[in-house]
Amino acid sequence: MKQNERQALINCKYNLMRDIQTEYLADELCERDVINYEDKNYIWFGNTFDQYCHSILDTVTDSDLRDQKQRERVERLIEVLLKKNTDCFDQLIEVLSSAYPWLSMKLRDTVLQLDLMSADKIDRCIPFQERNLVRTEVIVNVRNELRRLGCGKKCVLIHGTILSGKTVTAAEVVREWTDSPFTDGIFWLNVGKLENALQVMSKLEELYEKVSHSKCSFMDFPSATNAIRKCVANRRTLVVLDDVWNAKDMKLFNIGCALLVTSQHTNVLEGMFERHSPNVSFVDIGTGLSQDDSLAFLTSWIRAELSDEAKNVAQEICDLVQGNPFCLAIIGNYMESDGDDVNKWQYLKNKLTDDNSRPFQGYSTSDYYDYSTIKPLIEERFNSFEEETQDYLKYFIAFPSNAKVPSKVIFH
Repeated sequence: MKQNERQALINCKYNLMRDIQTEYLADELCERDVINYEDKNYIWFGNTFDQYCHSILDTVTDSDLRDQKQRERVERLIEVLLKKNTDCFDQLIEVLSSAYPWLSMKLRDTVLQLDLMSADKIDRCIPFQERNLVRTEVIVNVRNELRRLGCGKKCVLIHGTILSGKTVTAAEVVREWTDSPFTDGIFWLNVGKLENALQVMSKLEELYEKVSHSKCSFMDFPSATNAIRKCVANRRTLVVLDDVWNAKDMKLFNIGCALLVTSQHTNVLEGMFERHSPNVSFVDIGTGLSQDDSLAFLTSWIRAELSDEAKNVAQEICDLVQGNPFCLAIIGNYMESDGDDVNKWQYLKNKLTDDNSRPFQGYSTSDYYDYSTIKPLIEERFNSFEEETQDYLKYFIAFPSNAKVPSKVIFH
């Protein structure tokens, strides 16, 4: 679900709670595979512990109590929908159009209003994924640290090993931040590993274009940095510098506004900020996800309900890849339509434990992204496509500008 669709659903929450009868809506969404049986059960009863209480409430004739129960169910329905994929909102609009056209129109109008309001406030280059890796506690922590940033030099660094989800976490921090203090704009720049001065200047000019809404070529680094600094002066602006590799590059981006930086190195701020400066906060997201988060992230891709046996094998797979979000995303995409196939889960587990093709063998501590360790897993996903689709991919494939896996890895 897109940011403004999600926010529209939140904004219209009380309209939905007031007017909707959950029975019809839940049944329709279940038929369309927007929600599953477990979701429907949760919407109806809440936590398992509360099922007995709700079954008693079903027999109550008092209208106030029944209305309260209905509102709670709608609230849980919204909670479930907010965790679903991108077409969930469109499906909801279609269902509402027939039974509750005024609510359908209300949601559409709210999305349009939010689009207009955010058009100039949030950089459209912020990465978006169909299924986001949401680390709620980390997101809250980073936002709190950003709120504490004072005047002058200020920065929050999200640190973690390669492929640990730093970029996605940073994107979630700024994308869903409805009460952001940075009212003059949030700008995203994918820095990456810069090999020469020309690449560095290109990134500075790209950032200048974002904050000034105009293009300009600069003769030297100080001119570029000063021009950017003037654009953000006296403005409540946040610049996100994604995937910074070294401190030398970072010095050039000391532009005087709030910075959110992602990097696998903790020393990228050396020379720009003191290590223990009160204006610098370090947020370490570690290596991989916890067991529970790994399984939740993996199963979020799966359309079918997992049997206990399939869930056990899926958990073993999560352990084998050490909770690595990148690997889990590939596996989730691979198993999306076959989540109830225990044999396929077992086949994938066997592939992971095969010493000759094990796709992930731990986190690299070098300065290079060692994609060779996950290449067999990418190959397995590629080979799962029909031959005609493989031919199309060999002929032409486009990578987004923020892609973390270079094309040469795919076709190596």
